Amino acid sequence: MEDNKKTIVLKFNTEEHTIDMNFSPDLTDEMEIGYILSSSFLSFAAHQGVSKEVLHDIIDDQYSEFLSQNSED
Repeated sequence: MEDNKKTIVLKFNTEEHTIDMNFSPDLTDEMEIGYILSSSFLSFAAHQGVSKEVLHDIIDDQYSEFLSQNSED
């Protein structure tokens, strides 16, 4: 039977405070990658007991800053 699992490996660099992401060769669709990463984050947050209000505040406080920092590249 063919293995249909697509994978994303995350590695946190503690010195640079960066996250490196490696994708399996069959994971090339950016929409699919975004869906997997988003749903993984939300699932993890829910498992940790983070409320929707706290998630909203995190996104509201950080998202614009993240976009501005990454658009300068």
